[in-house]
Amino acid sequence: MKQNFHVNAPFLPEDKSTGGHVNGVVSLTRTDIGIWVHGTLNSSIATSCSRCLEESLARVSIEINDVYYPKIDVTTGSAIPMPTDTNISCVIDSQHMLDITDVAWEHTMVGMPMKPLCNPSCFGLCSYCGINLNYENCSCKDNQVDPKWVSLLKYISSTEKAHKS
Repeated sequence: MKQNFHVNAPFLPEDKSTGGHVNGVVSLTRTDIGIWVHGTLNSSIATSCSRCLEESLARVSIEINDVYYPKIDVTTGSAIPMPTDTNISCVIDSQHMLDITDVAWEHTMVGMPMKPLCNPSCFGLCSYCGINLNYENCSCKDNQVDPKWVSLLKYISSTEKAHKS
């Protein structure tokens, strides 16, 4: 027996400080030992841009392919021993509720980019004055050179002059 469900909801796992939104379609298929949940979901989560530090939305496409195991037998009400390799998040609780929130959150966190950007052409912050270069221009880069690089710049300049002669 298989049923498809459309998911479109905000999610905030209990132990997390920031939430997100998830939508897509998952299929629930009954197996002899539990419920197989599989499908593709699109998740978005509020984050900070790694270049300009502005709040942005990171979008992640996630694949769910997990078997959820019941804690309680539906017909008898007795406890069912869990398989030893069971993910703690993949459990149908004692009220017979199947909740994919934690699994969606885990997949979203794994799929998050290492350095999220507000947009691919983000200019970031000026390393000297800290101004957001997406909104304003500054002249810091034209007038200042980091003292650590002065010797290298002199060397490059002298080799360029030698090659031109």
